[in-house]
Amino acid sequence: MCGKIAGDYVYNPDKSQAPLPHTREVEWLVEDVPRAIFDQDLKNSFTSQLTVSQVRKDNAEARIQQVANVYLGAEHVVEPPTPSSSSDDLDDDEVRVNLVEANNDRILDRVRDRFREHHLEYLVARILEARIHGIGNKARTGWWRGYTCRQWGVRFR
Repeated sequence: MCGKIAGDYVYNPDKSQAPLPHTREVEWLVEDVPRAIFDQDLKNSFTSQLTVSQVRKDNAEARIQQVANVYLGAEHVVEPPTPSSSSDDLDDDEVRVNLVEANNDRILDRVRDRFREHHLEYLVARILEARIHGIGNKARTGWWRGYTCRQWGVRFR
C-alpha cells in the first residue's frame, strides 16, 4: 500500500477500537503495489505495515513517488528502445559481445551502487571463500591471498 499523510497528529487515549492512541489521517493512493517492484534496499527499510517511518536512503522518497505515479497512471513506464534496423547488419558474434559488455557494465554499476566501501570488501571475500570451498585442495595453497580488486581500490590480505 502506498499513501501519504493527509492530516495532523492526533492523540486519543480513549479509542476502544484501536490499541494505538497515536494516529494521523492517511490518504491511501494505491493499495495493490507488489513489494517485488521495489529495490531490496527499500524493502529492507519498510519495517511493518503498522509502522510509519520516513525512508531516507539513496533518494528513497523520489523512488517511491515514481512507483506510486506509475501505478496511479500519472507516469508511464519507460519502455526500452527497440533495436534499429542497423543492428541487422551486425554479425552474431558482434551482437553477442555487445550484449556481454552491456550486461557486464550493468552488473558493475549495480555492484558499485549496492556495495560501497567495506561492503564491497565483504562481498569479494565471500565470493573468494565460496570459490575456495569449490576447488578443494587448492584452497590450502592460499592462491587468493593478496588478491587485489583494482577497479574499486580494495586489497585483501
